[in-house]
Amino acid sequence: LIYSYISKLPITNIYITGNNYLSDQEIIELANIENYPSFLLTTSKKIKTNISKNSLISKVSVTKNWWGIVKIEVEEHNILFRQYNDEETLVLDNKNTIKDSNYRYQVPKLLNYVPDNKYNSFIKSMNKVNEDVKLQISEITYVPNDQDKDRFLLYMNDGNYVYLTLYKFESINS
Repeated sequence: LIYSYISKLPITNIYITGNNYLSDQEIIELANIENYPSFLLTTSKKIKTNISKNSLISKVSVTKNWWGIVKIEVEEHNILFRQYNDEETLVLDNKNTIKDSNYRYQVPKLLNYVPDNKYNSFIKSMNKVNEDVKLQISEITYVPNDQDKDRFLLYMNDGNYVYLTLYKFESINS
């Protein structure tokens, strides 16, 4: 009877840290612990595996403490921009894409094609842009000219235009 009672004791507290794009509730639902199941029968590995299935998640760490406390630390991929040929497709920092048909995430939109030899550098450069600065960028256009083949035009939400090269993207943070 004692074993049966102890094995049925539920998770009492769930602490989630490190999430930016996914809400705490979404992570709890991904972990499949929204109904506060048994603390002993729900393993950390099972929670970690369930959360890792989401393509926005890059790393997950789950620790269980006494008294039914579960701590989940997540690290999410950075969402960089919307794809130029499909507004519902978001490009992540690892070059993978995800669908966002509800337009939940506010990120800049790439307006035209970027050649393959520049695309990887563009993703690395966009990954250096701070999140608060990225929120101020509305659209991005690849506009090379005779002097500079790495030039991009950024349309800002306040109506300003910014010309940047791939190697100067980080300077927009300041």
